[in-house]
Amino acid sequence: MSKKDLKILLLVFTVPFALLGVYGVFAIVYAVAVFDDSMTLVVERCFLSPDGNKKAVLYQASGGGAAGWIHHSVAILNINDSLDESVFISERTVFSKRCCDSVDVNWENDSTLQIRYIKEDEYCVYKMQENGGMINVEYFIK
Repeated sequence: MSKKDLKILLLVFTVPFALLGVYGVFAIVYAVAVFDDSMTLVVERCFLSPDGNKKAVLYQASGGGAAGWIHHSVAILNINDSLDESVFISERTVFSKRCCDSVDVNWENDSTLQIRYIKEDEYCVYKMQENGGMINVEYFIK
């Protein structure tokens, strides 16, 4: 086999694999952009309990990349706790609903939190706990 034949053979095998590698890099970048599983939490307002020991945090949780999702959520936290992704998936988040419709939060007393929300359809609310630790949660439809 001559040097010229060896170069042609090497070129025939190298170019397709190089193109596959470039395609693979673009496919990975596209997948990361489209199937992003990161979450963004934005605090809208904090409501202190009358005794000042707890706070109800009204926040927006969003993520999902190109498909996207957004929830209006309420978490009950101790006064010094901060909001993070673990709160969204824990029992500390007592209420979560899709979209960005109005949600009102009010402390009735030290042990009762009231949440008022708009109900568009039966599937708009994803999470609705009536007990947030030692706090009773009452729900009302606007």
